[in-house]
Amino acid sequence: MPSLRAVQMPELVLFLTYGSSLKSWKDAGILERELALYHEHAQAGWKVRIVSYGGPEDLEIAKSFDFVEVLCNEYHLHFRLYAALIPWLHARVGRAATVLKTNQLYGAHIARRCARAWKIPLIVRQGYGHYEHRVAEYGTDSREALAACRYEFVNLQAGAHAVFTTAELAKRAADRHGLAPEKVTIVPNYIVPESWSPPFKAKRQPELLRLAFYGRFTEQKNLETFIEACAGMPVRLTLIGEGPLERVLKATAQKFDINCQFVGRVAQEKLREYLSDADWFVLPSHYEGHPKSLLETMSFGMPVFGADSPGIREQIVDGETGILADSSLVGLRHGLQRISGLDRKQSESLGKKARDWALSRFSVQAIAKMEQSLFGQVSQKAGRT
Repeated sequence: MPSLRAVQMPELVLFLTYGSSLKSWKDAGILERELALYHEHAQAGWKVRIVSYGGPEDLEIAKSFDFVEVLCNEYHLHFRLYAALIPWLHARVGRAATVLKTNQLYGAHIARRCARAWKIPLIVRQGYGHYEHRVAEYGTDSREALAACRYEFVNLQAGAHAVFTTAELAKRAADRHGLAPEKVTIVPNYIVPESWSPPFKAKRQPELLRLAFYGRFTEQKNLETFIEACAGMPVRLTLIGEGPLERVLKATAQKFDINCQFVGRVAQEKLREYLSDADWFVLPSHYEGHPKSLLETMSFGMPVFGADSPGIREQIVDGETGILADSSLVGLRHGLQRISGLDRKQSESLGKKARDWALSRFSVQAIAKMEQSLFGQVSQKAGRT
């Protein structure tokens, strides 16, 4: 006779990034995109619960998504107290889980404590280089970089399995922390094909090169250098997003007399409108992990121009699925001259090849199946099936 657990629906508990909530996803315009993967899991028979750091407003938001249940700070506790008490506040439902998963590495310390208290296997997902970001920002020997390295080590070692979005991220972390190969799996970021259909349609104005970027305005994105690279060229630049460098970027655009429009964070449907009014998507970053913005615009069929940097060069085949250029001022300016010299037919060809490439590899349906297979392996090994 099969056990009671064998006939029950398998249960996934997702831990959001430390401090994040459904409301923060909604405010950023990414709620539907972020939940799309869990809709696929629910369709495949998984019960999905989300541990959030939001308050009762998350319960209201979740009412519009009947395939997930949110576990949040409905007790109106101080943030740090709530975070510390999560292993006890959500223990009843947590102990019924089949597997736990983090959305990103940051916050894995809470998930790790829950996994230990509830005796449930934990999958630690790292979608970007946590340590590498600190090194790039503060230096290799900085306290911030050393703390990030320790945080990675403790949490990746404590998890039953580690997931990375690219092979390069996985290799660096495995070498740094001595992770066994059988404990590591590559699961890329995903795109939601329905959100990027119908595909981009070029409307190139010969006298003006219209460029668009969306993301965070940070040093990593190299936008200040990119704006300067546009100086003296017939360019209209649309920057969608927000971040600590917004004032600096506005001043730089004014200094070099760049036709630059700043747009705040927007919802997915509005984002498509802004992108459709441009000719190229640009990503001049010094480094990336597995950039969703690039994958999404490629799946849209929009021509893409990126820096020849880690995380970007792995996604773009120069001259075939986009254009690459060195991230320096001279390199970016040379790249801008290259794309301005392409006619509509050439740029359309790049966009079409990029769309075919992205959709064939990163659809949410394909990535969901990869995760479900991993959930089964991890839970079976832990005796949770």
